[in-house]
Amino acid sequence: MGNPSESAHFAFQELVTLAHTDERLHAGERDSLARFARHLGISTTKAARYKKRCHKLSDFPTDPQRQLDLLVMLARVAYSDGVLQDAERRYFERLADEFDIPRTRLAHVLEAAEAKAERQVHLDRRWCGAALALVLVAGLLAWIFRFHAPDDMAGFKALDAELRKTLLLVHTRYTLVSDSAVARRLNATGTAFLTSQDGLAITNKHVVRPWLYSVQAQELLAEGYRLDPDSVECFAWPEGQQVLDAERRPLFERAFSTRKGNLEIIATAPDAEAAMADRPEHLRKPGVFCHAHDNGDLAVLRCAVRGAVVVAPLAETNAPVERLDPVLVLGYPRGLHLLETNFAVSTPAVGRVRKVEATLYVTAPIVGGNSGGPLFDRRGRVIGIATRTFGSATLAGCLRVDHARALLDSQR
Repeated sequence: MGNPSESAHFAFQELVTLAHTDERLHAGERDSLARFARHLGISTTKAARYKKRCHKLSDFPTDPQRQLDLLVMLARVAYSDGVLQDAERRYFERLADEFDIPRTRLAHVLEAAEAKAERQVHLDRRWCGAALALVLVAGLLAWIFRFHAPDDMAGFKALDAELRKTLLLVHTRYTLVSDSAVARRLNATGTAFLTSQDGLAITNKHVVRPWLYSVQAQELLAEGYRLDPDSVECFAWPEGQQVLDAERRPLFERAFSTRKGNLEIIATAPDAEAAMADRPEHLRKPGVFCHAHDNGDLAVLRCAVRGAVVVAPLAETNAPVERLDPVLVLGYPRGLHLLETNFAVSTPAVGRVRKVEATLYVTAPIVGGNSGGPLFDRRGRVIGIATRTFGSATLAGCLRVDHARALLDSQR
C-alpha cells in the first residue's frame, strides 16, 4: 500500500482527533477508524502513528462537498460507540461554524449517523436470535432440498443457459444542476429482459428514471438542484457484450443507447408521489417530489435488435404462485462493478417464494443491479420483476408480472 494522498491524510487525522475528543477510545471507534483507514489507503502500521492533533482553520478543505463528506465521516466515528458525548457535540458545532454549514444540515448529518448506529446496536442484540433462526431455516431448507433440489437445480441450469440470452445490462446517467453549486453527475445500473422479437424489453422505472427514487438525488433536489433533461442518457448491453475496456471504462459506443437512437424508453408507469409520512423527515417539503415504492416501478424499452432474438415468456395473467415454489432470478448484481471479465455476464440465483401478495417475496438474493431482472418459475416463465430488498438478501420483493404485462400490452 502506497503513501496516502494529502486529502486522505487530512481526513484520517481529523477522524483520530475526534475519536480522542472525550479522552477515551472505545472499541466501536477503534473499529470505525480501522475501516476508514483501509478505504482511505492507509496501512494499519501507519494508522497507528496518527495521534490527536487539532488542525488550524486554514487547513480545512474549502470545497463544500468535501467539507460535508468529512462531516459525515466524522459523525459515523462519533456515534460508533452508540452515543454523542458533550465534548464531541461541541466539536461538531465548532466545525459546522467553520464550514458555514447550517445547524439544520448538521442536525440531519448527526441524525443519520445516530440512526445507523442504532440499527447496528439493534442488529447486535438480535444476533443470537437470528443465528438460531438461521439454523432452523437451514434445517428446513435442507429437508426441502433433499426432496426437490436435484431436479429443480438441473432444470434451472438448463433455463439459465437459455434464458440469460434475453438479458440486457442497463446503465443510466444524468446531471443535476444548480445556480449556486457545482453540477452533480449521477448514474444508476440495472437489468432488463427482452419479451418480443421486435425488441421490447421490461425493466424497473427506477433504473431509467433514477432521480425520482434515489435518496441522494432527492436530497440534492430538495437543496435546489434540478434535472438537466438534455443530460439523461440510457445504455443497454446485451448478455455477452463487452461493456468495459482494459481500463474499466464503459464502452458506451458498443451499447444500444438513447444517444444513438437505437434504444428508446417508450413507456413508464404513471408517477405516484410518496405520502409525506412515508418520506425521510428532511424531504417532507412542499414541491419536492419523492416517488412512492409501489407496483408502478416499471418501464418498457425498445431496442433496435437485428435478426431473431431469444425472448423471455411471460406467465399467464393470474398464474398461480404458491409459497415455497422454487424460483430463478437472473441479472447483474452490483452492475458494472462485478464484471470481472469486462463483459456483460449475468449471475443467476435460486430460492423459494416466501410470501404471495401483490408483491412476491422470495429468498433468492437480490441486490443493487438486479433491479428490473426477471423472476422465473421452474417452467421458465417470468412470474415477477426484481425490484427491491428489505434489509436482507433473503427477503427480496418482485413485482407480479401482471403489472408489467398491462404496461407492455399498452405499447403493442
